Amino acid sequence: NCRLATAWFLSKNLITQNNLSDIPFYYFEGGLAFERMKFFPRTMLKMMGKSITKKENKTPQDIEMEKIFAGSFDHTDKSNVEDMVSHLK
Repeated sequence: NCRLATAWFLSKNLITQNNLSDIPFYYFEGGLAFERMKFFPRTMLKMMGKSITKKENKTPQDIEMEKIFAGSFDHTDKSNVEDMVSHLK
């Protein structure tokens, strides 16, 4: 999964560059709700999605972005928080 691989890569760089290897890192993916957005941001994101759809020779990142801009989505999972909560107790 390109999206998770990118998140993993970014988190590893963040941890390394800031000497945070002793601190737990948690990544919580969110979502996008077009129906809750105001006109201008929604229109800009839709235009970006259309430009990616028209693009030739798409990269894996382009394909993932195309899926994201296709419509609203929610990738949240409240059970992911359990590990962080148990660490903080």
